[in-house]
Amino acid sequence: MQNIGLNQYQPSGLFSLKVYIILLLFGLTVLPVLGVLYSTLTWFVPVIYFNFIITAAFGSILGVMVYPVIRLGHVRSWKIELLAMAIIVFLSWYYSWAAYLVLWYNASGDPGLITASSFTIVDFLNYVFNPFAMLQDIAVLYEYGSWSIGSVVINQEALIATWVMELAIILAVAWKVNKKWSEFPYSEYDLKWYRKVTLKERITLIRGVSKIIKEIGQNELSELKSKPLLGDYSREYTELVLYVSDTDRTAYVVFYNQALSRGSSGEPKTRYYRNSGFIKLGEELKKELMDTFKIRDKHGLKGNLQLPFLDVIRSMATALFR
Repeated sequence: MQNIGLNQYQPSGLFSLKVYIILLLFGLTVLPVLGVLYSTLTWFVPVIYFNFIITAAFGSILGVMVYPVIRLGHVRSWKIELLAMAIIVFLSWYYSWAAYLVLWYNASGDPGLITASSFTIVDFLNYVFNPFAMLQDIAVLYEYGSWSIGSVVINQEALIATWVMELAIILAVAWKVNKKWSEFPYSEYDLKWYRKVTLKERITLIRGVSKIIKEIGQNELSELKSKPLLGDYSREYTELVLYVSDTDRTAYVVFYNQALSRGSSGEPKTRYYRNSGFIKLGEELKKELMDTFKIRDKHGLKGNLQLPFLDVIRSMATALFR
């Protein structure tokens, strides 16, 4: 969606050294807790359907955790955002393995048919700080398994397949939740994120915006202003979102669409998505847009909203229930 020729926002690729501190704090506090919680839930809820839900929820949480890293670390680089996501997923996955092995080691019953177990911090830390012991016990777990379907113990190649599928679900959901937050407008002058301001008037659904973007590049709004306005009752629409700064005169506009579609069983579904890059606006064009389409979120002008966190929640719901 980004295109320099159309005068759209391009992230600088810079980031603050605070990123390292944030990731370190996450790695020592939140991620161990999430890893232990995830393994505990999957161990004591031995139902495949619920395990899928738990795994998807785990991936969603990890995907959302990238947001504060980008926001507080002032990351304006997609590569760094991907790296942060990879670190968060790897560490949480590592901690979850340590927790799972503790539960497996302390389990009581026949191998492959076990659910009862106990967890100790000492055993958990022993695995965390001894990856070679972790790998050795994973090899034993591979040979004998820790769960079964009916009377069939899942081990060896079948167990490897479930581990690969589990990791694939976590990665896929974390990726789906991500909104490329590092590519949202950032003022290199203020060293702050631009504020989001949603304009009130919605217009008829626009699937292709290239002509409108071209006109904006020529300081024209005639094509955009010719689109019929819609009320709040409409389920399909395009809305305009501005990104503004206190002192930087440059602003950006982006188009969001809500469109209807049909599910596999024919039920109607709505999809809300970004339909353009962040298009640069001059002072006059920004004022004209605000006057024409009004301001829905006045708090955005006062700095109460920095990035679309509600979009993250919407993404989590989409990843889990669609």
